[in-house]
Amino acid sequence: MRGLKGKVLFQFSEGKYFQTYKEKRRVRIGFVEIGCKPQSKRAQLLEKKDKFSELWTAEISPYGIDWLPHIRRTLIHFDPESKRKGVFNKFKKYNPDVVIYYNKISDYDVQTLTPYQREQIITGAKEKQRKGITDILKRNSGSDLQEVILEETENIKKSGIRGRTSEIIGLNLIQEVIPNSMNLVRNGDLKYLREELKPDHEIDGVLVYYNPNSYWTMIKSLQNNPQISVEVNWDIQVPTWISNNN
Repeated sequence: MRGLKGKVLFQFSEGKYFQTYKEKRRVRIGFVEIGCKPQSKRAQLLEKKDKFSELWTAEISPYGIDWLPHIRRTLIHFDPESKRKGVFNKFKKYNPDVVIYYNKISDYDVQTLTPYQREQIITGAKEKQRKGITDILKRNSGSDLQEVILEETENIKKSGIRGRTSEIIGLNLIQEVIPNSMNLVRNGDLKYLREELKPDHEIDGVLVYYNPNSYWTMIKSLQNNPQISVEVNWDIQVPTWISNNN
């Protein structure tokens, strides 16, 4: 972080800085966490929010910035049964702002993977699983890929394919619908928080934006996607144009 021409900048990714103000609007942050264990992810999202606030106070406040950015918490969950079980509960401080339930991985999700992302998924599998995963990716089969990552076998649980695949596809989903006014910084590009957070508490993705409606514009687009279900935390202030029927 540094001051430049009177503006305070902070860095999330190598070579990319964000301003604390843009067109007189304060910066807003969104943490995106993806996984198959929603209750632990809820707690991690809150911990990350609190840690970021501490870091901001220590590193940005000395520049005369006496406020904290508004932070949204979004959880993407890949188990179709999780919506029935529910993620929100009576411990409200842990409840994220929005939970996205991935009902199914589509063939389109697989078709649009980049060569690098395909390589990441394959190398996340154990060696004896790689031939089968490579075949699934060649066929662009979303249903077969989802079946693999939801297996409850020890091989799948102990391999990195479940977390890696869900992270890549979940962030691709976000990337496709974010407004032009938003930036998505993926885990591999995160620089600022990585040095401060525990390795198992790294953030899957960070949204940076300035217009408060940008986040909800993204959520509205996601509500129109038949592959997913979107559950909003109605204990927070939500725009009237966000529906409550998903």
